[in-house]
Amino acid sequence: MRWLLDPRAFNVAIILMFLAAALRWAYARNWPQASYWLAAAALNISITFMGTK
Repeated sequence: MRWLLDPRAFNVAIILMFLAAALRWAYARNWPQASYWLAAAALNISITFMGTK
């Protein structure tokens, strides 16, 4: 349960939300909107895990 105290756990939840939004727009065949959500997820991944081992 110590992972609940890790601030990265909140960021991982946001990353999953961004990926779910990208899948939703990809399913609707709105590729520009899906690419925006994928870019937001990628940026959040790079910020969240920057400097971690």
